[in-house]
Amino acid sequence: MSIAVAIEQIKQADLPDATRLNAYNLVQLVHTDTGYVCLRWDELSAVFGCGKSRIQVHLTELQAVNLIHYSSNGDGLVYLTFKAWTPASGVKERGAGKHSRQNDEKIIAEQRLDHRKTMKKSLKNDDSNGATYTHASAHSGWLDGSTTDPDPDGNQPTNPQRPQTPKADGITSDEAERSLALMTAVNMRRDIAGELSGLIHFELVRAAVGAWFEGRKSKGGKFQEDPGIVVNWLRHPEKFKPVMPDSFKRTDLYRQFRTPAEIAEDEERERQAISPPPAAASRASPREPSPYLDDDPAWRALVAEGQADELAGLVEIGEVDGVPLYRFATKQAWINQRSAVPLRKALALIVRTPVLVDFVTPRLEGNENGNT
Repeated sequence: MSIAVAIEQIKQADLPDATRLNAYNLVQLVHTDTGYVCLRWDELSAVFGCGKSRIQVHLTELQAVNLIHYSSNGDGLVYLTFKAWTPASGVKERGAGKHSRQNDEKIIAEQRLDHRKTMKKSLKNDDSNGATYTHASAHSGWLDGSTTDPDPDGNQPTNPQRPQTPKADGITSDEAERSLALMTAVNMRRDIAGELSGLIHFELVRAAVGAWFEGRKSKGGKFQEDPGIVVNWLRHPEKFKPVMPDSFKRTDLYRQFRTPAEIAEDEERERQAISPPPAAASRASPREPSPYLDDDPAWRALVAEGQADELAGLVEIGEVDGVPLYRFATKQAWINQRSAVPLRKALALIVRTPVLVDFVTPRLEGNENGNT
């Protein structure tokens, strides 16, 4: 069997989309003769685009469908073997029964021992790119896409170069910085966010973040709380076209990461909402001046307290023997004089001095002073 067989098994397995994509990435890191690889957790995080807890979920899902065997003994390393390799390659086919399990464990133990020996030899010789070295740092050129050169003996590299995310045209530095800020704001690893920000337009980055943000389990959706699915979407823009939901546009996160053009449009829309259009303003008839003292503080306080329901307005403020006299116009041609008592008390409390009140009929055209 080979990587091609493993890829076909991944394709046929019942897996979530994100786990399947991570399996495709992972199988290209294994040794082609054994199907084995040893990785640090941070290296797996770079491959999967998520944190340790989510990595463990993906690996458990792969192991549950019998694609891999993996273990970690607390030494910071993850030992992983794909089951699609033949006995001739060093890995036994998995079958039922105690002997098969014992053979598998024996082979994995031998591979771990070989790995440790090779690692010590590699460190001693200051050569971490040996052909038999199965730690992920042996594939550092593959991981970061920096090299696909053959080794000194003329052999092609053990692992093919990881397919690179195609770079979109016309990405400005401001756009890349905005994308980087958004992705790091949702706790995406900065090195991964930095890589993607230079390859993907901001509109697609924000759409992917919005689709994940509004589709998280905490909001009743199906996505995990970490943005690993966003990384997979952005690394495969030709396959995934996330759509930003309208609900995301009402979040503080969206408002924080609007483009300058969108901010200008929103400000203009808000300005128009509170200001009538110029044409409508020109058609409005000019407001006639009020015949009453509408701006008097005492009158405004009476209105606020609900004491002026039967009054049209304050006509004037006079004085009788040193006591302020407030003369009000009534809405009706007459008013119950009993209303004067509570009105006088309320007014005295407002102006903090005893007062007198008087009533006149509403001011009409030709009757400017009113009649008592």
